[in-house]
Amino acid sequence: SKMKNYLILLSTDAPKTPTVSVRSPPGVIKEGSSVSLTCSSEANPVAKYTWSKVTTGHSPGHTVQGQQLSFHPIQSSHSGQYLYGPKRTFVRPSRPGEIMEGGSVTLSCSSDANPAAKYTWFKDNQPLLWEPRRPYTLDSVSSKDRGTYRCQARNQYGYLGSNSVFINVQCKWKTIIIVTSLARKREDNIKPDIFDRVNSDANPAADYTWFKDNQPLPWEPRRPYTLDPVSSKDRGTYRCQAENQYGYLGSNSVFIDVQYAPKTPSVSVRPPGEIKEGGSVTLSCSSDANPAADYTWFREHGGSVEELGENYTISNITTELGGNYYCEARNAVGLQNSTLILMQRFYSICDWLK
Repeated sequence: SKMKNYLILLSTDAPKTPTVSVRSPPGVIKEGSSVSLTCSSEANPVAKYTWSKVTTGHSPGHTVQGQQLSFHPIQSSHSGQYLYGPKRTFVRPSRPGEIMEGGSVTLSCSSDANPAAKYTWFKDNQPLLWEPRRPYTLDSVSSKDRGTYRCQARNQYGYLGSNSVFINVQCKWKTIIIVTSLARKREDNIKPDIFDRVNSDANPAADYTWFKDNQPLPWEPRRPYTLDPVSSKDRGTYRCQAENQYGYLGSNSVFIDVQYAPKTPSVSVRPPGEIKEGGSVTLSCSSDANPAADYTWFREHGGSVEELGENYTISNITTELGGNYYCEARNAVGLQNSTLILMQRFYSICDWLK
């Protein structure tokens, strides 16, 4: 088959969990009739099969080699128990759907195996410490119990994993925050930004604590939080926490973006000190602005645009390039020139010798 071709070319696999099928006359098997047991397993190379009949307890007795075990004719002495690894392994919860916080749920694992299988439980693919033959019970469920559970059945003849069951823990109360005036404000627009319609499903009614960038804010516990007038320092991430005597819960976070014109730019020079003719220097300009500023460099009195960008590099310096330079920071809100005007005149060695 195609599968065998792929297996031969690409990989070698240990035998998968065997399955057993029975071919016999319908109804009760009578002495003298023919019965065949067939064992099959996907494996590469092809697996070898051994049949064992239990003679005492769960101890295997006489063994037979081969994929098929046939009885022609079957006799009463052939009656008995035949060993096989787990198959048809399932997990079932005691109650379907969401589990309320504080409730309980029991997960049962079942598998057809002989001898009876022992079970290992997993949550989110991590093994759990639990007795191997007991159902898995979650008492006083909390949010940390939320996850995907499964079991694995195992005996000395093999193992098989079950289906997965997702346990969703529903909180007793939720808190949400809705912001109505989220439009970006300019500093010169003094209309307030108001957080309103702060909703929390809690009984008794909750008190609220406000946070900005995870730092608590001083504010009355039942009032919406008002920013009036808005300034650049109000830019940040806001959230609230609802609390009553039965617990507390944090809200979603909302980012308030306050736009403002560039602050006075600062200017730096690299490298500092004297620069000889033929050398180079880089002027850098930076400013606090939201949205980020664009920069333009000017030469004083010349009025011409020298360079666009935060950095302006003058290469192969000559005395003609000496003078006063400044930068302009501009965004959609406004503009600002650097107050620190660079007054650096460049001299060549030849000039000193004249």
